[in-house]
Parts: sequence; C-alpha cells; structure tokens
Amino acid sequence: MARAAAKFADEIEKPPAELFGYQFALLPKTDFCLNGFVARPFGTRSLLHCERLAVASLLDANQKEIGVCLGIAIDAEGTRVNEGYRLKALLGGAPDFWTVVEDFAVGLAGRWLLIIRDGSDDTRIFGDASGMYNCVYDPVAGGVGSTLLLSLLRDIEENPAVDHTRTATENARLPFGHTRDIHAKRLAVNHYLRLDDWSETRFWPKAGTICEAVAGTESDVIRSLCDRLAAVFTGIVTSVPSSVGITGGNDSRNMVAAGKGSLGHVRQFFTWTHSYNSRLDYRSASLVMNTLGYDLERYPTNDEPFTADELAARTKAHQISTGFAVGPHQFFNKNYSAQPDPGGVVLTGNVMEALRAAHWRNPRPPAGNFFKLNRGRHHVRKRPDAGK
Repeated sequence: MARAAAKFADEIEKPPAELFGYQFALLPKTDFCLNGFVARPFGTRSLLHCERLAVASLLDANQKEIGVCLGIAIDAEGTRVNEGYRLKALLGGAPDFWTVVEDFAVGLAGRWLLIIRDGSDDTRIFGDASGMYNCVYDPVAGGVGSTLLLSLLRDIEENPAVDHTRTATENARLPFGHTRDIHAKRLAVNHYLRLDDWSETRFWPKAGTICEAVAGTESDVIRSLCDRLAAVFTGIVTSVPSSVGITGGNDSRNMVAAGKGSLGHVRQFFTWTHSYNSRLDYRSASLVMNTLGYDLERYPTNDEPFTADELAARTKAHQISTGFAVGPHQFFNKNYSAQPDPGGVVLTGNVMEALRAAHWRNPRPPAGNFFKLNRGRHHVRKRPDAGK
C-alpha cells in the first residue's frame, strides 16, 4: 500500500481523499486502495487516484488504450484532452510510437501528467513543461506518485544530503531531484521517466527546436503567442467551471485580452486585496473588466473569517491536496478557500510560469502558475450594456 500516505493520514486524523484529493499513485499491482481513491489496473501495476482528479483514457489509432492523462491538458490544436482522446500512435511495436507520444506531449499546455505504455514492459511518464504537476518515484519498491507520501510503499529513509525542513520553514526547494527519502527522486522538468529501468530522458526541447530571434519577425511571433494563449484559455474555460484572477497587471490583462472571445464562458472574475499595492491593482482590474463589460468580485483578506494561522493551515491543506511541486505564486496570503470544487479551476496570468518553462537550463527556475485548482461559487454577471 501507499504506506507513508496512509500513515500520515492516520496520524493527523484526516481522510486520504481529503488530504490527497488531486494526487495519484502508480504501484505494483495490489488489492490495497486508499480510502476514497479509485483503483484501476494499468499493465502490471495499479493506478490509484481520488475521484476529484481528472483522469482521461488515451487511445491509439485503433482505439486501444495506451495510457492516461492526469489533470487538465489542452493539445496543440486547442482541444481539451478528454476521455477517449485518440493519438495517431499504434501499439504493438510501431517504430514511431514514442515519437508520436513525445510530439503530443510537447504540444500540451496546462497541469497534466501522461502515463503511457507501448503494449510491452515499456511504461513512460511525461510531465508538463513547468513541472507544477509533481511526480516522485521510488526505484527500491517500485512506487510512483504525485508526492513522496503517495509514492512510498515503505517508511521514509532520511536523506542526509539535504535539509528537508527548509522546504517548510523557508519555502525552499530540494535541488537536483532530491527528496526527503534517500532513494526516492523527483522527476526533472521536461524529462520522461522509464519505469523499466528508472531512467530519465529529456524530451523537450530537442536540439534544433529553439531558434534565434530574427529581426523584423516580432509581430509574427507576438501573433502566434496570442493565438496560442487564446486557444489554451478557450480550451480550459469552455471545458471546466473556471474563475479568472485579474490584478490589472500586464500578465492577467494579456490573458483576458487574448481570451476575449471566450470570456462569456468564465464563471467568475475576481481580485484578492491584501495590501496597498493589491488595492491599486484592484482599481486597475476594475477599469479593465468594466471596459469589457463584466463584473469583478473582490476578496479583501481582512474580511476573511479566519485568523492568520487558520489561513496558513487552509493554504497548506490545499497545497497538499493538489501535490504542488512549488507553491503557487503569492498564493499563501490570498487563499479564499481551501477545497476546490471537483474539476473547477482558477486561471491567473503570470509571466513567471513562462520563465519557469523556458529557463530549462537553470536548476532553480523561478516559481509561478498559470492556473490553480480552487473553488469558484460565483456566477459571472454580464451587464446588459456590455460591448457597447
């Protein structure tokens, strides 16, 4: 069983489905299942996940299952990867099978993890470009999970090479794939993991796929970025209940500008205010949304019915449930609810996410987020004079 996760849940007297609501475990085949989790066979292994986590079966060209997509992913054409999504790959030793899968993975945006098998013993796990959907693996007992607790079939063996306490006290991250356990490793960003030999291989970017900027082509590049952002934004807000964070800054303004044609699908636009600068941001955001013809919800931190310690505890519970590898940017003091609605998301424009994905040579890229799972109970109210 996922011994460490079950033990932790027992220690703090919380149901595993509440603690690890958006996490998964891929374990050697077993009859054990965490309370509130779904177990499904996956080759010689078992895939365990809470019902809150979106899980879509992936099919080959002949409609045979080749794997699953965990989380929310938008493909290169702007389509949400849903149940029964079909790839052009073919099971049964097709020579281009993994090439097709890699090309598919490179074209995805969102918070996702792919677990793919080619019909033999070769199973590979691919993660999103900014590494926010976590993956930890233990070569000793053969477990894989979205966090260390979910991956371990044994007790933690302390890692003397790192001080894991700094991750809790200083918001630090462990370098070079280290975890608190001496054997378990975190999958590197833009690498896939082979489960037959526990090797990691970079699949993006490949040699020759990053081009030098050419003077005079800036407008074409900007247009392609706008088109891609619009496709991703539309793919998300039309497929899942969505709330959009607006601050009046360049990041969120660019996001709603690119997604202007799909704003009517958004459930709620909102701003957190917790300081002088954030209140100025709210004023700017109000002007933006007033121009677009949509109402903007405001969440003042001092209006929350929680103490600072309670807010910190709620934020920590939310981050545990999602398995975030890196805390969402500036989320710790703005958490207005800890438990997301099933399938609901919050989108926030943040340039730090693009930097994290692009600066792949840097072993400690900056943290950031494109969207965060959270609760959105409010419906968007569009004014009758919108668009005039």
